[in-house]
Amino acid sequence: MGIFRRAALYLARKKGKAALLFLIFFLVSALLLICFSILEGTKQAAGDLRSNIGAAFYIRPYAQMTLKDGGISEGATPVISQRSIDEVVSTARGQVKAYNTEHYGYVKSEQLHFLPGAGDNAASNMGQVTAVRDSGLTVFSAPARIHTDMQKTT
Repeated sequence: MGIFRRAALYLARKKGKAALLFLIFFLVSALLLICFSILEGTKQAAGDLRSNIGAAFYIRPYAQMTLKDGGISEGATPVISQRSIDEVVSTARGQVKAYNTEHYGYVKSEQLHFLPGAGDNAASNMGQVTAVRDSGLTVFSAPARIHTDMQKTT
């Protein structure tokens, strides 16, 4: 008598045990299936959230200040080079999709008239100019797009 025939005869004799065993295996497999479905769903939701949330961090260079003999001396302001940006992007292992660089400057012009601020007079016609470079807009080292924001500064 083969093993499968013997198993079928046992299950036919013990119907209550067979039904209970079937129910237990069914519940365990259904719960495992639900757990793996939830796990995959949360992984996908976390990935979508990471890509859509637009998380940001800032790298700002500050001048090195040292205190020596009761006096403060200021060193040179470090420069964030393209090499430094490339190191950050490579360290992030593909999580950084794009980066923006901002450069600020002040201009004084007789042809441009800035929005007046506090303490405005004809001699102080200065404004802040902001240049923004979005790496998502540049392809194959194309020239950076420049956005200027003119505000009156005093």
